[in-house]
Amino acid sequence: MERAISILATAAVLAQAGAPWRIPLSDLRLIRDYENFVYAVTIRGQAAVLRMTHTSHRSHADLAAELAFIQDAAAAGLPVCQPIASDAGRLIEPNGACFHVCCFIYAAGERASWRTPLIWQDRTFTAWGATLARMHRFSAATGGVRRWARMRWDEDDVTRGAYLPACDADIQARLQDVIAQCRTLPATPEDFGLIHGDVHQGNFHVDRDGALQLFDFDDACYHWFLYDLSVVFYHLPAGEAEAPPRPSRTAIISTILAGYQSQRALPQDAGAQLQLFLLLRDLQIYQSIFKKTAPEDRSADWQRDAAVIAERIRARRPVLALPI
Repeated sequence: MERAISILATAAVLAQAGAPWRIPLSDLRLIRDYENFVYAVTIRGQAAVLRMTHTSHRSHADLAAELAFIQDAAAAGLPVCQPIASDAGRLIEPNGACFHVCCFIYAAGERASWRTPLIWQDRTFTAWGATLARMHRFSAATGGVRRWARMRWDEDDVTRGAYLPACDADIQARLQDVIAQCRTLPATPEDFGLIHGDVHQGNFHVDRDGALQLFDFDDACYHWFLYDLSVVFYHLPAGEAEAPPRPSRTAIISTILAGYQSQRALPQDAGAQLQLFLLLRDLQIYQSIFKKTAPEDRSADWQRDAAVIAERIRARRPVLALPI
């Protein structure tokens, strides 16, 4: 499927994608092509992004619910990148039979990185946690009603085990055990609701005042709120010896948690829940690398990375230590 999507991303397809916003083909600059094709563009003089989503990945209804959540979050004062309507007034435009196209305001600020020490510091970590907490408060305020028609956490293909090889029967069993444990957790409106689902450091920008702006709600789903935090922690860089000197991952996690708790209380068993969700994320990432890489493209580096995750899962070794 990934190869088919690449073939479809021809100049003609791209030109058709930008046409409803009057974006010339020459203005599309590729940013990312993992689950969606994402391009930097300019719309009506404003910096923006154009996102092409294959119909096999998300339906029109999925996208409509994602955009409604973003608009509602923005109306509640949350720092999200809002969608931009086409000249015809539509937020989602078809691109043949294979793609849906949406455009969004380009996030203010810049990506958080160790290479920008004025950005990647304690106030960013605090704001990261606080922003997530504010979003969870907003979602919880809907009272647990499925106001936006997005999938539940256990409906996702990499949660259902759709991409595990036959030789990984033990990992499949581990996945089913983790799913069963998740289903025993409280799912009240205070614990469970629509989340972003992928708020790692690649999916927000930070301005010079330390304010965050979130984007890429493609993985938004109904899940436990603490899963959002587990994704943040899972994708933090593990190394400690880069220049310029940086705080340890443990210190960063502590600061993010403090920021979160400045806006919203954590459950009493937050540490145990976060470890469970870190394991779930590990199982999902392990499957995702199979899903996204054709057998003939699985290099020695790919084999090594897959083996590291598989060994960790089989050894029941925690992904990381948590200061909680």
